[in-house]
Amino acid sequence: MHKETNLVSEIRSFSCKRNTYGPNSKASAPHSSRKLAIEAKCRDCIYDEKECGTWRQQVESCTCYECPLFNYRPLTIKSIRN
Repeated sequence: MHKETNLVSEIRSFSCKRNTYGPNSKASAPHSSRKLAIEAKCRDCIYDEKECGTWRQQVESCTCYECPLFNYRPLTIKSIRN
C-alpha cells in the first residue's frame, strides 16, 4: 500500500505535462480502476486531436521517459506482440 501511495503522489506532482489539468480534466475525474485512471491521465497529457493517430497511438509514442507512468502507459496490441 505504501508503494502505491508513493506512485500516486509522484504522478500527481509530475510536471512533464503538455496540457494543464483543471477541475474539468478527465484525469481529475474519479475512475473505477487504476488502468482507467492511467489511461485518462496519459490521454489528457499527450493527446492532440489535430495530430495524426488515435490517442492510444499518440500515448504509445510518448517520449517523456521521466514520467512515472511511462512504463504503465497503454500500448496497442500490435506493439506488445513485437
